[in-house]
Amino acid sequence: MHTIKSTKRKSWQSFVYKINSCTSIKKVWTMVRKITGKPSFSPIRHLKVNNVEVSDFPDIANTIAQTFSDNSSPENYSNKFQSFHRQAENQQLKIQIQQL
Repeated sequence: MHTIKSTKRKSWQSFVYKINSCTSIKKVWTMVRKITGKPSFSPIRHLKVNNVEVSDFPDIANTIAQTFSDNSSPENYSNKFQSFHRQAENQQLKIQIQQL
């Protein structure tokens, strides 16, 4: 019983010593939530795309994946780079395999 009380006291002191005039209010409240056992994160519940709310997890995942795909599309490249890219893709690679 003494060990538990001692550990709790040390934990509380450690918590209090971390708070100073430079500690943000957000960090203090996060610490308070941890002490009370409340989760400090809020899970994704919905996503809004073009004023349409997406709330099913598979739809959220697919929407995010589509956004990444659109953002990394070659259509976003300059015409000069697209031309270079097509040229590079059409070149055949010469690979020599050395036997041991």
